[in-house]
Amino acid sequence: MTEANDWLAAFPIQPATEAVEALYQAWTELAEKPRANFNPKTNESALTKRLKVYIENYTARQRGLLGMWAAEDIIGEMDPSTGEMIEERRTDIVYG
Repeated sequence: MTEANDWLAAFPIQPATEAVEALYQAWTELAEKPRANFNPKTNESALTKRLKVYIENYTARQRGLLGMWAAEDIIGEMDPSTGEMIEERRTDIVYG
């Protein structure tokens, strides 16, 4: 197998493309008209959560995407002796 084939086997283009197209469709639908809780003044994490719920409940079903969607997942490292967060990151939206 070549490196390109190995990469495509691990990250198939078709499912990734379908997920991105679904995200684009969901965002376009939500942003097409003013909404009280989805607008330019809504904070980013709230937009992300609403987009995830919308895509999971509506767009993904319409498109036949059966994978799992997740949003605002926290990834990090902590000091177990103190409980202090040493590093913290979060994902926006994940499909798998």
